[in-house]
Order: sequence, then C-alpha cells, then structure tokens
Amino acid sequence: MMFPTLTFLLFFIVVFGFAIPLKDEPRKYRWLLLISSLVFYLNTSLRLTCLLIFNMVVNYCFHVLIKVTKSFKKFYFVLALLFNVGFWGYFKYSNLVSNILLEVLSKNNIELNVPIVGAMLTVGISCYTFKNISHLVDFYKGTFGLPTIIDSATYITFSHSY
Repeated sequence: MMFPTLTFLLFFIVVFGFAIPLKDEPRKYRWLLLISSLVFYLNTSLRLTCLLIFNMVVNYCFHVLIKVTKSFKKFYFVLALLFNVGFWGYFKYSNLVSNILLEVLSKNNIELNVPIVGAMLTVGISCYTFKNISHLVDFYKGTFGLPTIIDSATYITFSHSY
C-alpha cells in the first residue's frame, strides 16, 4: 500500500475513525496503532512483516535481559547492538557484497556456483534499525523503564513516532 493512493486513503479513514473514540483509552489506542501498522506492512509482504515482528520480539527480549541481569547488562546491550547492526547489514548489503564477489571471481576466470544471497531489502530497514538502537540506548541509559512489548512494538512500527 503506497501513501498517495485511494487504498491508503480508505485505510487511513477507517483507522482514524476507530482511533478518535479510543484516544482516551491509551491501552486500546496503542493496540489499534500496532495492529493498523502491521496491516499496513502486511499489504507489502507477509515475509517482510514476519521479519519485522521477529526483529521486534528479539529486541524486546534484549530489553528484558538488560533489565533483569545486572552483571551482564553491558554484555546484552552490546549483543543487542550487534544483532541490530548485523540484521541491518545483512538486508542492506548482502546482495551488493555477493554480486561484487561473484563479479571479481568471474573477471579472474574463477567460476563459482554460489547462489546469490537474494536478501530482499525490507522497506525502511534503516529506519527500524536505528529506532531499535535508539530505543535500546535510551533504555540502557535509564531514560525510561522496561516498556511493555506492545509499547515497544508500537514505537517501532508506527512510522510517525520519531
């Protein structure tokens, strides 16, 4: 679903219609924002939406680990950063690296039957990654307490929550 389309306009009107009466009920309002955001991403791709959900769950697990383990707090924080940068790097650069490697090998008359990675770039992967990292950094520094998984997921999926 693209923003400047009739489909998006209708989607927005329906979500907005449900959002107005829920504005005074924060818990239900957050659920609506999360579900509507996921429906929006599902319209793009089920596979990519599942990757986004996987990423959110893993990041939330890192939040919990950082909260409950005092002696390994820094370790889990660094591991979370590495996970996020690795996730971002894989989807952003794996095709580029594999194409360059195959081209260099072919120019040197080395034929290698290695399949192209084929990692499709998820829409907004940089945005999600840096939002996850900023969320983790703020949490690690003690800016806020352990969020619920719904609050964390809504923050990540709702594109206008900068």
